[in-house]
Amino acid sequence: MSGIFVSHSSKNRDFVVGAILPMLKAEGWNPWYSDERITAADQWRREIKDGLERCPWFLVVLSPEAVASEWVEVEVDWAMEHRRGRIIPLIYWECRVDDLHLFLRKLQHIRFTENTAADRARVAAELRRVMGASSPAAPATSKVPKTIPLIQEVSSPAESNFTNRHGLEMIWCPPGKFLMGSPESEPGRSSDETQHEVTLTRGFWISRFPVTQEQWKKLMRTNPSHFTKSGRKAPVEAVSWDDAMAFCARLGPEPDGRGYTLPTEAQWEYACRAGTKGRYAHTSLGKMGWYLLNSWFKSHPVGEKQGNPWGFMTCMGMSGNGAWIGMDRIAPRRSRILRVPRRPRIG
Repeated sequence: MSGIFVSHSSKNRDFVVGAILPMLKAEGWNPWYSDERITAADQWRREIKDGLERCPWFLVVLSPEAVASEWVEVEVDWAMEHRRGRIIPLIYWECRVDDLHLFLRKLQHIRFTENTAADRARVAAELRRVMGASSPAAPATSKVPKTIPLIQEVSSPAESNFTNRHGLEMIWCPPGKFLMGSPESEPGRSSDETQHEVTLTRGFWISRFPVTQEQWKKLMRTNPSHFTKSGRKAPVEAVSWDDAMAFCARLGPEPDGRGYTLPTEAQWEYACRAGTKGRYAHTSLGKMGWYLLNSWFKSHPVGEKQGNPWGFMTCMGMSGNGAWIGMDRIAPRRSRILRVPRRPRIG
């Protein structure tokens, strides 16, 4: 019968191995799950990707541990793109499903919490009904909204946003204060991220998306990117600071005399935070950007993740979508473009 990829937190492995897998096998299904013997990171990623591609059905075991797992989030994101209509949420323990993926709450859930003979029989019957349905709950071609404003801690900037003659969407960032850096208790922080208050005395515009390969090639006549197979809407990468400044110069001044340059690190972090105070300007990194665990070692077209409260897209993430380049010459950073007001003063 059909293969089923079983996505779960490693902390729920005993339940998966002791209850779910035997039930699936007894019904004649062929479950795939992550084997503890897979240890090397590269091999782990290859094995998981192979399992996802081989199984036509995707079952995610939901629990607070699963919602907090970056690997489960990566697997669910993949299933939303490639297995829409063949995703089965199985609730092992009550949790906030929305924190893992908004679309999951729209799917019919199966509860499996007691692991009794009667419970296993009921769950098996529900699985047979779902997998044997002639029409899936949602068509494989349906699309999830790319921008969902989940966080409303601040209102959008009041100054007008605009699209310039080269097709760059520019978003206004108002003057203000923010706490730059990260607390010492934050996991993964660097030693140079000491928190301090920064005041931006003048507003500025920053491009809504990273500069794409198409936009770069239109002005520079070349495409230095390594990930050209990701498409013309993917961000340009392999660009030096000098190259980025040359691109800004070719954008040319606007009719009002204002020109373009790269944002400083303070300007970028201010725009990225957009008035929020958490580790990310969202519920999780995977919903905002591409990085090592969800990019599958390639870049992706801009605009496929959810925006922050001010509308900036792909605000977070490193591996998989290029790198930032800023006025501070601090790498890695992505190529964002800043439109400078007259006589800007940044304090």
